[in-house]
Parts: sequence; structure tokens; C-alpha cells
Amino acid sequence: MKARTIIVIVLAVALAALAAGPGYAEGSAPGSPGWTPERFTAPPEENGQARPAQPPQAGPGVLITVTTTVPAANPGDGACSLIEAIDNANSDSDTSGGDCPAGAGPDTIQLAAAAGYSLDAIHNTTDGDNGLPSITSTVVIAGNGSTIERSAAGIIPAFRLIHVSPGAELTLNDLTLRNGKTSTSDGGGIRNQGGTLTLNGCVVQNNWATGANSDGGGIYSAAAGSDATTLLVNSQVINNTATISGGGIYT
Repeated sequence: MKARTIIVIVLAVALAALAAGPGYAEGSAPGSPGWTPERFTAPPEENGQARPAQPPQAGPGVLITVTTTVPAANPGDGACSLIEAIDNANSDSDTSGGDCPAGAGPDTIQLAAAAGYSLDAIHNTTDGDNGLPSITSTVVIAGNGSTIERSAAGIIPAFRLIHVSPGAELTLNDLTLRNGKTSTSDGGGIRNQGGTLTLNGCVVQNNWATGANSDGGGIYSAAAGSDATTLLVNSQVINNTATISGGGIYT
């Protein structure tokens, strides 16, 4: 059976995302002039019935609290970094030298309130270069109004921010993702490669897919032998660019 890709957007947002050529999905960021919560709460009709918006989700496993804004792993330094937290959640073990709790099933990674996590190096090359470990299990990231971004300081290589592996489940709550860039593959901000991706109250902004045949500047959602599902709730996709199709979202 041919694999399917599913994308559900529970928003009232204008998406110039699927047109050929560079594009973007527009909207005012939360807190900026012209933004009101009501603008993004109207659910779409599906088969004549309204689909209710989903509340932010939390995993039933371990709560892993990130205690440093330096995202890189430095096992044994006493500080739980974002990369160490994801590694522990993926592996259901402690790979951080005691810096973070060991994961156990569907885990929640909690970020500091209104903090910035700036990535400056390629972590892995799964389906292109990525700044964070590929999500391979069930993970919730509670953003608390924080930002994960590709650093703008100095000469930084091109890489996307987040990759979701086939069969994995990632939920992002109250988080901004910006300045991701891929120059050789698809999905400048996030690439959902056959997993389940949910964004609650998030902003995906100023990400680029600049390769000669690249799609999905903000989010790329594609199937790899299974369904790829992407759900946006009260979220915005703003000013993202792709060379071919889906400046905001490609599915």
C-alpha cells in the first residue's frame, strides 16, 4: 500500500505554503500588534463536523528539566542540556553522565521560561544535517515561551532544527523555532519523516530550505513506509522560504 502523508491544521491562518517557488505562511506573532488568541481558535470543518482543538499534551513518563541554555552535550558537568535531555528521552536511559534523569517511555522535556537555545553545530546527518538529535521515541517538549534557533553568530553551517524519525511522536508546546536552514535536503525548520508531529501554541519562523530541489521551508511532512501526520493547534508559520514548493509547509 502506498504510504500517505496527513497534515491537519487547526487554525485560522493564511498559508502560502503549497505554491510552487519561494513562499511563506503569514501571521502576526503572539504578542505583536494585530494578534489576538481568537484569531487562531476557529476549528475547520471535517465531513460537516467541527474538529475540536487539542489541549497541550504532556507525556506520562519522566519529566526531564533542562537546566542550561547551552544546548550541547557535556556529560558529567552537572547541567542538563537540551541535547542530553533528548538523548535520554530517546534511549530510555542516562547517556548524560548523571546530568539529566534517565528517560522512561513517553517523556516530557521542560525548558526554562522565555529562554533562548541557540544551536551552532551539526549534531547528525539523518535525512540531511540536523542541529538536534533526531526524535526516535515519544517526546513532549514544554517550551514555556522559549526559542530554539540556529545561531546567527559567526560562520554557522546550514542545518535544520528538528528531525522526527518514522514512527516517532513529537509534541511541541509554547515554543518558537527559527532560523533553521537546509541547503541539501528538505525541511528547513522541521522534517517529519513518517512520524507524528504536533505543535501547540508554537511559532515556526524564518526558516529556509535552499537546496536546488528543496521543499518545505518551515515544515516538511513526508511518509517513509508509514503515514506522516502533522497537527498545528493555535500555531503560526511565518516568513519561511523554500526553493521549490511549500515555503511554509510542504506535505
